[in-house]
Amino acid sequence: MYLRNKHSCIMINNIVNRVMVVCPLSTVLNWEIEFRIWLPGDTFTTLNVCELASSKTSKTRETKIKKWLNIGGVLILGLFEFYTMVQFVKPGQLGTKAEFRKRFAKPLEKGQAVDSTPEDVRVKRCVHTEQS
Repeated sequence: MYLRNKHSCIMINNIVNRVMVVCPLSTVLNWEIEFRIWLPGDTFTTLNVCELASSKTSKTRETKIKKWLNIGGVLILGLFEFYTMVQFVKPGQLGTKAEFRKRFAKPLEKGQAVDSTPEDVRVKRCVHTEQS
């Protein structure tokens, strides 16, 4: 088992077991659509690609997370879903919600906008690297 730093990809016997995609909520469904487009045949279902944004109840979210933990796959989370999970496990690790928004969410969202300046994109890349 090893951890590849650049994209934080956990490998076991050269096989990816679990991947967590953390992104702005507005792009969660785009990620899911991209997986559907690029994965051949039934690979999407077999790989267990799931997102939490469309889950209406905490029970549904819990079921998806447990399935991801048990069999692996790809779990797509919005930034604040990720914040909530980390806050539950290790309170204060990412600061307050306002601090998280200022330090991580806003720079990432600003850096991916159509009208982003080169400085916005540079800051976004720094934030991405800091989280990896």
